[in-house]
Amino acid sequence: MDIKHIIKKRLQDYYKKKIIFNVRNKGQSFDFKGIKKTALLFFIRSKTDLDLVRGAVKTARKFNEKSYPVIFSDVNYNVDIITDRDFFIFNADDFNYKWKPKSNLSKWLEGNNFDLLINFCFDGRPETTNLYTLLRSKFRIANQNPNSFQYNDLTINIKEKQVDFNSFYNLAIDNLRMLNIRRN
Repeated sequence: MDIKHIIKKRLQDYYKKKIIFNVRNKGQSFDFKGIKKTALLFFIRSKTDLDLVRGAVKTARKFNEKSYPVIFSDVNYNVDIITDRDFFIFNADDFNYKWKPKSNLSKWLEGNNFDLLINFCFDGRPETTNLYTLLRSKFRIANQNPNSFQYNDLTINIKEKQVDFNSFYNLAIDNLRMLNIRRN
């Protein structure tokens, strides 16, 4: 790692605690039966986590063909081009030192609107919360965290170690079905 990357990483670590999250306007229209495009936000630390993501995406695609995994990674991975062609993997290099998206990520964020966004990052890390608030969607679901109520439309109170990605996805969809959410 060269000196430029070391300085950038230290600045990012400093500014991580001071990220100003993008609070979106609530009140957009949403109909559970009209879900066409779903984003699934994950945080991965290893190749094993990426395999767990693949399993959750397979489950999600049974419900909705257009499920797009958005992954924030601590380390760079070379994804399998055949099985992971729809995976969008980002890391700290896609953000500047103040955690604002660089041009490629910014263009991708502007070009994608989702009907449903499910956050599988249970620990509330600032970098994934930042990415979560930057993604545009009509309805957001996440694990219950007292610091992030203003970013979510529905929160589910679970313990991270008691549930896996597949279970959390099924729980989120079951809650949506049960509530039969229709907001205009």
